[in-house]
Amino acid sequence: MKNSINLSPFKIHWIVLVPDFGIATKADERRLWSYNLFSRSFNNTVLATHYPTKERAVEVLNKLIDDDIRLSKDYTAYIISDRQFGKYSGDLSSLLTQKQKDDAIKLMRKIAE
Repeated sequence: MKNSINLSPFKIHWIVLVPDFGIATKADERRLWSYNLFSRSFNNTVLATHYPTKERAVEVLNKLIDDDIRLSKDYTAYIISDRQFGKYSGDLSSLLTQKQKDDAIKLMRKIAE
């Protein structure tokens, strides 16, 4: 019996949070980490984490929105394939399709009341 794992770079998807201005903050990274939502920061430019399917990535992104997590900056959330993420070298806009750009979700910072 052969034990194989079929990992496709087109099935695995990443949620990438790109800050609208500047770099991602450590406070936001820790806050998202505490919710077990995001696990990686790349050169403080984006926050990202991967999921086994696009559907699971969408569920997690919806949970992030529904839970009203307080972030200190405004972010734009994109869902990209593992293949696209493998080509990421600092300029995400060149990797995105028009549909991905249209489907992007704005996460606005929450101001304490």
